[in-house]
Amino acid sequence: MKTKYDIFISYRRTGGFESANLIAEKLKGMGYSVFFDLESLRSGKFNEQLYLVIEQCNDFVVVLPDKALERCSNADGTANEEDWIRKEVIHAMNHQKNIVPVMLSGFEWPEKMPDGLTSLKDYQSITASNHETFDLSMQRLAGYLKSKPHRFKLLKTLVCVATAIVALAAVTYFSLLRIAHPLCTSVANEYSIGMGLVHEIRCIEADLRTEWEGFLNSYYSASSQNRRTNLEDDMMVLLDHKELSAKDVHSRIRPVVNLSDWQTVLLGLYGSHKEDIQALPLFVASYVDDFDTLVNNMRQVVIRHAYQPYETRIVNQNLQFYEHSANMMYYAYLQEITKLPKGCRKAHDELSRSWNLMPTTSLALPQEEYERLQQAELSKIKELLNKMESDNRLRENETYDMELRLDSLEAMADALGLIYEINDADLGQQNIAENQMAMKRELAKQKKAELAEETKELMQLYEELKNNCQLKSSDADSYQWGKIIHMAMVLSQSVEDKKMAQQQGLSKEIIINPSVVYADLCKILDDYIDLHPDSEFYIYSLRLYYKMVADGKRQLGGQLIFAFKDDAEHPLYKVGDIIVKRNDVAITDYESLSSAVSENKKGTVEFLRMENSQLVLYKENVPESSVLVGYLEVGEY
Repeated sequence: MKTKYDIFISYRRTGGFESANLIAEKLKGMGYSVFFDLESLRSGKFNEQLYLVIEQCNDFVVVLPDKALERCSNADGTANEEDWIRKEVIHAMNHQKNIVPVMLSGFEWPEKMPDGLTSLKDYQSITASNHETFDLSMQRLAGYLKSKPHRFKLLKTLVCVATAIVALAAVTYFSLLRIAHPLCTSVANEYSIGMGLVHEIRCIEADLRTEWEGFLNSYYSASSQNRRTNLEDDMMVLLDHKELSAKDVHSRIRPVVNLSDWQTVLLGLYGSHKEDIQALPLFVASYVDDFDTLVNNMRQVVIRHAYQPYETRIVNQNLQFYEHSANMMYYAYLQEITKLPKGCRKAHDELSRSWNLMPTTSLALPQEEYERLQQAELSKIKELLNKMESDNRLRENETYDMELRLDSLEAMADALGLIYEINDADLGQQNIAENQMAMKRELAKQKKAELAEETKELMQLYEELKNNCQLKSSDADSYQWGKIIHMAMVLSQSVEDKKMAQQQGLSKEIIINPSVVYADLCKILDDYIDLHPDSEFYIYSLRLYYKMVADGKRQLGGQLIFAFKDDAEHPLYKVGDIIVKRNDVAITDYESLSSAVSENKKGTVEFLRMENSQLVLYKENVPESSVLVGYLEVGEY
């Protein structure tokens, strides 16, 4: 026999031919020399040439379909000396070949192995039972082979082909850039129209800010209650008018842009991503909705006549928050629109002339600078949130102090009553003390009423937030997930509030109980499963994770694994795992995970995995893998 083969493939024609043929073609494609009997050389007397091929090969692959080894034995259990599979396998064993069994769908090792084949199941085998993971199985098979692929035979051909491909790619690339130009213009127009709506709301907010400041100044200097009442009536009318103006803007928000796969590829040539383009209308809608919240906060201040420094400071902080949000959105807009060709920005050039409330920023900055500007605005927003949280805690402490004073005053009243029962001579002094006590009790009563009102408002705000987080089938997938992680942030905050209340002895009524938020979050997760049935497993894992957060057993943070590219099998991770630490660094969002991986791609990883309806913490060394992992945020930061 002139040809020398690397691999001999043994198979049973019934049930194994198609898979064996496919395996042979895959191995040939990898560069191996493969012997695969297509001409039924085994017919009649066993062909001695097959023995010679087996002896020459380094590797022996035996394909095992369902019940593949039954015919290796006779009905009485003795060895079937005429069975081809048995002969080939025993010959390979006798010549100490590298044997790799490939088990197809339905195959199982028999309890009693055929005579002479007992050691076959001790060889390193692979499973190829699923066509979706067949390529992965072939990669594993190649890893078990002793033979090396003969790629040098293709080198000259590959060099010629590669040269032609490079030339063709260059021509194709520049042709696609020209084809993409009208699409880029359309996308740039959508960007600019959306940003124009943001600026409209920003103008309404700036005008409202001026009116609000004027209202407060007039209210504080008013000489009569009648004058103050008229000012409040005028302010309520103005708030209604601004709310109607915002609704008009909301009605003009453009729908989410639907892009085909081909359009996505064309835009990708300029660095624009489908997710970013589709997110713009969602951000605009969210910004407009936030204006409604701002107006409602002002309205509540007026209705309750709550013009204390604390109340007005909260309104001013919300106004600043709104301004920084608009700036951050504008920098993100510039970052996206500058990716597109200059000739596509005519809508921006025309509309932006009237955007006098947006930062004056060049369109010639590098992408990194736009990113830095966004982060700067985000830092200001976080600073504002910290101030608002600090003010809220101060307010709660003041209420708690008032409750302590009330308790102390009541104790003093009891003591005074006892003293004056003994000493009736000082009745006049007692009356004075009782009058003072009555005034203090009335003050405490008012403070308790204010606390009850604040609690009622808190519940109303929570109900509004919960309703805004309800999932809709019309929402984009990313927007639905954004609602989930926003609700998770509320859960985390409620846990922190509960801890603070316990430490300072505050009333339980001034917080939203974490168990209530967790129950509402679970309903939202159930809705997500209804909209995405394939998410059930990792959503159940996430539900257990949020229960740990609600119970105060774990802080919010981590990355949820929801998929692997091409359904590949990862050597360590599984769908539903939640990564919480990488190289001993706590993981909050994807950026922190990416940063930790960049510092050390190996290292260690800590993750939570669902086992027996509970999450178990693992710490493992990170294996090498080319499998791409799909992550989802578990919280908003």
